[in-house]
Amino acid sequence: MLTHNRVTEVVSRCHELLRQTRPPDQVLIVDNGSRDGTADTLRREFPQFQLIGLSENLGPAGGYARGFIEALALKPDYVWAIDDDVRLTPRCLEQLLVEASAHPGAVIFPERLPKDRPQGVGWHGVLIPALAIARFGVPRAEFVWWMEDTEFFLYRLRHRGGVPLRFSQQAEVWNLSLRPRRGYPAWKLYYETRNTVYYRLYVYRNLWRHLRNTLRMIGRLLLVLLREERGFEKARLTLAGLWDGHWGRLGRRVELESGRRSA
Repeated sequence: MLTHNRVTEVVSRCHELLRQTRPPDQVLIVDNGSRDGTADTLRREFPQFQLIGLSENLGPAGGYARGFIEALALKPDYVWAIDDDVRLTPRCLEQLLVEASAHPGAVIFPERLPKDRPQGVGWHGVLIPALAIARFGVPRAEFVWWMEDTEFFLYRLRHRGGVPLRFSQQAEVWNLSLRPRRGYPAWKLYYETRNTVYYRLYVYRNLWRHLRNTLRMIGRLLLVLLREERGFEKARLTLAGLWDGHWGRLGRRVELESGRRSA
């Protein structure tokens, strides 16, 4: 499980793990540079879980990369990747393992509730064969935030590796996160723009889609300048994301949360 500054949510997830009808054999929690007492709380309330504390926030990409490396050292059959904003139903892992036994070697995604939200790939309780991670590598930490799951699941595992991706209709989780229509942070706009451009240009190599996305992002620039609070900062970082993505510059070049340029 990966968490950052959500001590209440991660405690709830830990209780949900303990209530699983088929509990996980071992639980690793990557604390991604939290500053809200997460580490102390977890050590006190859940000493049976292994805590991996990071000194700084490496984003989902860096956090899951570190977590997968630590998990593989335990030589598991599967790695169950969980975000701290995904509520687990009691039979989730049991149902995922039933599906996995029927489809050996496949990555199994649970169904996200409510059902009217997009499903897609992500870290919302997905069950991944450890052999696939060992063979094709961990998520690319230099993506930091956004598109690291797309590159990992859709391109590297399915497209290059031929690993099947299946979506279970029995295993369920509740998606507790909502992407705001307004007030989207400038630093997220930077990474979303940069990584999308990089993925289309250097990974998937679809130049037409790259051009289309670039034009769409330029249009969004005009919207944030006209309608959003701190529109100039958001437009500036979106332009920086376009530039860095075009030239293939990954890594943590903008600080998460503050939006300051770090490189």
